Amino acid sequence: MPTSTVVSTAFLTHGHLAAKNLQLDDLPLLVTPHPLNDLTADEVREMARSRSEEHTSELQSRGLIS
Repeated sequence: MPTSTVVSTAFLTHGHLAAKNLQLDDLPLLVTPHPLNDLTADEVREMARSRSEEHTSELQSRGLIS
């Protein structure tokens, strides 16, 4: 199943290392600002909506979806 992982800037290095350790070197990581807890629920939803096209494009570029 095509997937990606959302990770904040503070955990990007850890995300890459965890993916590599799990032999998922090509795991798409969608990076968000850190910290998220300063955002309201509406702001998080808007961020998700605005980034959904980027997410779809990333999965398409990797041939994971058409």
